[in-house]
Amino acid sequence: MIFPNQQCEENLYSQGYNRIAGVDEAGRGAWAGPIVAAAVIMPRDFYLGGICDSKMLREERREELAFEIKKIALAWAVGVIDIGYINQYNIGSANRKAIEEAVKNLRVKPDYAVIDGVCGGKKGNGDEQGYAHGKPHTGHPLKREGVCVFEYIKDGDAAVYSIAAASIIAKVARDRILKKEHLKFPCYGFDKNKGYGTKFHQEALIKNGICEIHRILYKPIRRIMEGE
Repeated sequence: MIFPNQQCEENLYSQGYNRIAGVDEAGRGAWAGPIVAAAVIMPRDFYLGGICDSKMLREERREELAFEIKKIALAWAVGVIDIGYINQYNIGSANRKAIEEAVKNLRVKPDYAVIDGVCGGKKGNGDEQGYAHGKPHTGHPLKREGVCVFEYIKDGDAAVYSIAAASIIAKVARDRILKKEHLKFPCYGFDKNKGYGTKFHQEALIKNGICEIHRILYKPIRRIMEGE
């Protein structure tokens, strides 16, 4: 297993940034349930071993690491965007909003955020996504509302320590939500598949139809709704 390092953070520290938030989301590709983003500011002088992309960890290990991360982090927070928003708008908008809420919910304001993924197909700059200067224009909410300087890093959850930490917090938070949803809608197996399109989930949809937390804008769900 390849573990992320702190090279990105050290480069930013050398440029004068002190409070660096790693940000990642969980649930973008799921067929049901909310999307959850997490933001984490890790301490500069302490490295917590075992942190890596949440997808590479067993559920029990994620829970253990989430507990440890929360204990040592300078700040951590989540943003949860529910199915109502996802179905009214789209998952891209919901993803950006979840990121915005997670960063804004931090009790310690970051001066830089590194976010897993790609925005606009390229690394951020002042016009596309880089400096969050807060002028009234459309675009990424972190820039529009003047939250902080930020950039997207492709596969950041596998390479950047603080993003990997955020991926664990986001995944654990969302999994807990889906386990609760399973109690209301047990036929879909949300406790196991966490809303993703597994074979069991697909068969349950064909047999039972959709429930109130399914993402009706998603093509597989729409096909089932239309009886294809």
